[in-house]
Amino acid sequence: MPEKILAPWGEDDTLLSHIMDECAGVHASHHTLATDHDSAWGLRPYIHWPYDLFSSYNTDDVLGRFIDASTTEDTWIMRVCGDSPFINAALMNHLINNIEGIAGVYPDLIVMNDIPNGMCGELIYRPSLLELYKTATDEEKEHVTLGLFNRGKNGIIKWTNPPKLSIDTEDEYLYLRSLL
Repeated sequence: MPEKILAPWGEDDTLLSHIMDECAGVHASHHTLATDHDSAWGLRPYIHWPYDLFSSYNTDDVLGRFIDASTTEDTWIMRVCGDSPFINAALMNHLINNIEGIAGVYPDLIVMNDIPNGMCGELIYRPSLLELYKTATDEEKEHVTLGLFNRGKNGIIKWTNPPKLSIDTEDEYLYLRSLL
């Protein structure tokens, strides 16, 4: 669904504003909206504190954009997609606060188990992104977590057939909006 993140959501909101408001409650060193350069111009009016806007000229290299948007001080990156209207800051904070308890070791990628896809972000170990980028295929550069799922270290917590609560099509958008 093109430009889905600017679709109306709630009374006076867009999907992007709704997700940003929820994610502002996540305990993080900083919040960054990473996008391609062309989209940044249209999104600029919607960006507000505590967010920074980062844009890249390479539209298809989402993996590189994530690396560039993070800082060298970042060990973990909480990835949240702009198509997840039911994102939940409390779940993301739980994941952040319990990294070692959940994983036991530092895996490449941590996702919460047995909750619907689209309610919590993915916690990604930044050094793993840097390593993956050296040999990533074009498909892995476009789909950030694909390479980590395919080549990841032991300890990754994967979804177990969760229901889908994110938006890729207009039908999914209309269905999820009807749940409001």
